[in-house]
Amino acid sequence: MENARKNLTGTDMPLGHFPVLAIIRLNPEATQSAIAKAVGLQRSSLVPILKKLEQNGWIKRTGDMEDRRANRLTLTPEGERACESLMPEVDNVEAMTRAKLGNRKYERLVELLRDLHQLLGE
Repeated sequence: MENARKNLTGTDMPLGHFPVLAIIRLNPEATQSAIAKAVGLQRSSLVPILKKLEQNGWIKRTGDMEDRRANRLTLTPEGERACESLMPEVDNVEAMTRAKLGNRKYERLVELLRDLHQLLGE
C-alpha cells in the first residue's frame, strides 16, 4: 500500500489527482465547475490541481465563448498518453486496496464514499 501514498510513477502527480485527469478525459470541453462537481471538490480546490496538470502539458484550458468567466477543459495528446500509461498503476492500487480489505469491505468503502460525496455535494 506504500505506493498509494506516493506520486504516480514517473510523475510529480499525487495519486489523488488522477481522477481529475480521468474525468476530463471522459468529459472533453466540460467546464471547471462541472469537473469540480464530478470529483467532489470545491472549484477553488480544483484550481491548483488543474494548474499542475496544465504545467505537465496534460490539459488545455480554453475560454468559453458564451460565458467569459468559464473555462473548458480538454486533454492534450500528452495527457491522453499519460492517462493511458498511468491507468495500470491506478488499477494496481485499487487491486491492492481490495486485496487488503477484502471484497465486502472494499465495496462498503466505495458505497460510503459515494454517500459522503452525495452528502457533501448537496
